[in-house]
Amino acid sequence: MHGFFSRLLSAALILHVKILYLTCRYEAINDPRQALREAGESFIVASLHAHQLSILNFRDKNVGALVSRSRDGNYIAALLESIGVVPIRGSRGATHKGGATALMQLIKHVKQGDPAIIAVDGPKGPRGHVQPGISVLARKTETPVFVVLPVPSRRLIIKRAWDRLQIPLWFARVRCVCSDPIYLQPGESDEDFRARIEDVLRSLEEQCDPVEAASWGKTKSPRKQSAWKKAVRKRRRQAA
Repeated sequence: MHGFFSRLLSAALILHVKILYLTCRYEAINDPRQALREAGESFIVASLHAHQLSILNFRDKNVGALVSRSRDGNYIAALLESIGVVPIRGSRGATHKGGATALMQLIKHVKQGDPAIIAVDGPKGPRGHVQPGISVLARKTETPVFVVLPVPSRRLIIKRAWDRLQIPLWFARVRCVCSDPIYLQPGESDEDFRARIEDVLRSLEEQCDPVEAASWGKTKSPRKQSAWKKAVRKRRRQAA
């Protein structure tokens, strides 16, 4: 029975996204992809975890995307495969081991000349905090990064989610605003490069989606949410 409902949920998610493609209008602003291709370069697209559904139409042939080995990751992997994205998943077992394996596979994917797309503050946040994996990927593959910020004209925002997940609604207009390519400079550390990507991402969201940009630093990661809920329950028990 559980398997049936899992397949049903996956099918519903795929149907919803395909209807989005048919009904939404997508517009890319300052898109650097063609210029990078003409220069013989691949690229890495950086986005927020909240924009996973909004950005799916901003994709290229054989673009690779990291997907967790969780149950939710199974749904996402099926969705990505249905629209031509290559889901790259870590090995089963410890989370950090699986994540490292997936990153190695993504490095291999990009070195073959294929692009990649990464939710840079995933999988656990906090929202807007760029994780170090994208710096490692860019350095190992010698590939430029550019940020994409999709802003749907009509959307549902899951405000209680740590990432404030955005679900674009059918018939929305989605403006995908891109930064200029960001190159790792000679001698630049992974941390400095990570921070530079984060600055560009934050600046772009403040410019194009200021209401959502105001949530930077105000949302809790899943672990912090769990600890906060436990503390609330403890206080309630003590007050009872």
